[in-house]
Amino acid sequence: MSISLPFTTLDVFTTTRYEGNPLAVVHIPTDPKKQPSSDQLDQIAKEFNLSETIFVYLRDESTDNGADELPEWKVRIYTIEGEIPFAGHPTIGAAVHCLTTLHPSASTSGKPLKGRLLAPAGPIDISFDPASGAASANIPHNVHIHTEKPPSLNDIHQLQPSLKDHFNPSTPSDAINLVSTVKGMTFFQVEVPDVETLGQVSTLAVRPDAVARMDAAWNVGLVGSYFYTITSPFKAAEDVEQIQVQSRMLLNSFEDPATGSAACGLAARLALTRGGNRVVDVELVQGVEMGRKSVIGVRVELNQEKNAVERMELRGSAVRVMEGTVEV
Repeated sequence: MSISLPFTTLDVFTTTRYEGNPLAVVHIPTDPKKQPSSDQLDQIAKEFNLSETIFVYLRDESTDNGADELPEWKVRIYTIEGEIPFAGHPTIGAAVHCLTTLHPSASTSGKPLKGRLLAPAGPIDISFDPASGAASANIPHNVHIHTEKPPSLNDIHQLQPSLKDHFNPSTPSDAINLVSTVKGMTFFQVEVPDVETLGQVSTLAVRPDAVARMDAAWNVGLVGSYFYTITSPFKAAEDVEQIQVQSRMLLNSFEDPATGSAACGLAARLALTRGGNRVVDVELVQGVEMGRKSVIGVRVELNQEKNAVERMELRGSAVRVMEGTVEV
C-alpha cells in the first residue's frame, strides 16, 4: 500500500520566485508505520533532483504541554548523493515553512514566531519575522580550519585550470583555505580578486574530494569548492564589522545557487582571522552567474578572546512555488 506524503517547494534566500535556491520540504507523518525508510528518503531526494530535500517529521500535537512550549520538528536533510548532517538553505527554507504553516500560532499571530529544528548536526533554534518576511537560525557549528596539510596552489590549478594565471607564487597564502563548518561539511575557500575573475570559474572541474587533504580526525563527508570575492571593504557599524561578498559554490560539476553552510564557514573564518570586532555581519550574494541570485546573511559572534565562535546566525527569506504529494 502506497503512502502519500505532502510536499512544498520553496525558493530560498530570495523573495522572488524562480530565483534563489529551490528546496523540497516533505512532511513525514507521526505514525511510525507510515514513515518511509532511509532508503526511501534517499530515493525521494533523487526524484526531486535538487541540491537538497528536507524531510520534516510532523509533531504529535496531543503531547504538547501548552501554548508556551517551543514547537520542535525533527528533520533529515538529503542531497542526491545521500544524507548530510546540516545545510543552510534547507534550514532557512524549513524555518519559513514550519513557522508559517505548521506553528500552532501561524495563522493568528502577527508577531515573530519561534521554534526548533532537531537536525543530525544538533538542535537549531529558528525564528520568523512576519514584518521582514525573513527567517533566522542559530546554526550548530564546530568550525575547523584544516592545517595539517594546507591547500596549495597546485590544488587550485587542479580544481580550476581556468584560474591558473590568477594563482601563482605571489598569491597571498590566506587566499586558499580548507574549512569545515561542522564535521562532514567541508569547503575549499578560494578568494579571487574581483567579480570578473569569479565569472571565469568553470563547472567542468575535478572533484574537490579528490584534491582535499583534510586533517585526520575530520576526514569525512562532503567537500565542495567555494570561490568568493569581497565586494566592499570592512565597514564598522557601532560594534559590528560588515562585509559584503559575492560567491560561487561548485560540487563536482554541479553549481549551487545558494549554500548556507559554506557561507557560514566563510563568515566564521573571516571573523576569526581578519581581526576587528567580536561581531561580524556578512552579506553574501550567490547564484548571479546562474540567473538565480540569492542573498544570504550570516552573523558571527566571537568569544571575548576572539579566538572561537560563540554564536552563528544564518538569515534569509523564502517564497513558496509548488505544492503536491509524493507517493511512496
